Amino acid sequence: MAIDQETKKDWLTNFRGATLKLHPTFGNPKVCHMFDRNFNNLGRNGFFMSVRGRVVLGEAVADEAEKLIYSRMEEQTKSVENKIKWCHKILADEAIVDLASYENAQEYVATVVSPVQKRYIELLRKCDELFVLLSTLMLHGAISESEHSKNELQIKKHMRAVPSAMRKLTIALGVKMRAQSEADRAKLAATTAAAPDAANDAKAEKADTAAATGAPETPAETPADVAIAA
Repeated sequence: MAIDQETKKDWLTNFRGATLKLHPTFGNPKVCHMFDRNFNNLGRNGFFMSVRGRVVLGEAVADEAEKLIYSRMEEQTKSVENKIKWCHKILADEAIVDLASYENAQEYVATVVSPVQKRYIELLRKCDELFVLLSTLMLHGAISESEHSKNELQIKKHMRAVPSAMRKLTIALGVKMRAQSEADRAKLAATTAAAPDAANDAKAEKADTAAATGAPETPAETPADVAIAA
């Protein structure tokens, strides 16, 4: 079941762990939209993966999940960095020095609760830089508007890739956690049910032994026992 927006906000408000405050500034509206949409969700899911995942599923599962996410992050960041180098090469070849800019850049107060959020901010900063470089090349006529549009679509895919992977991984971990909890409850119920049966089996075995040997099930009281009881 999807979590409503109020519940998501309450989660961060009620969070009692250590946090890191950062103040990233983004100019491109698409980057701002991706930050607004994904940043806090990444924190909640990252905390769930690293903390809850370790408690319920163990170190190995949590480590593997983190490895997958950070590998995905590194892949997207490298792609953006390569495109930035490509833009700078064209700028140098065309002797372009005047860069485009955004008039209404937005500064955010980012509350970091998971390392994946800080890395996502770094990715968004690089994407914001790439948007500026591509717009500069397009406005100077160094690349076509069609090529500019295609590159912008690719940047959006880079920004979406990590949150998408994190959502899918969180869902998969949640399924594993529920299965583990159900297995633990079933094991506890079986152990609890077996306890009376074990006691009854022991009593029956004692009675069978007494019947076979002709000894009473409960030892007869000795004179000393009677004296102590008195």
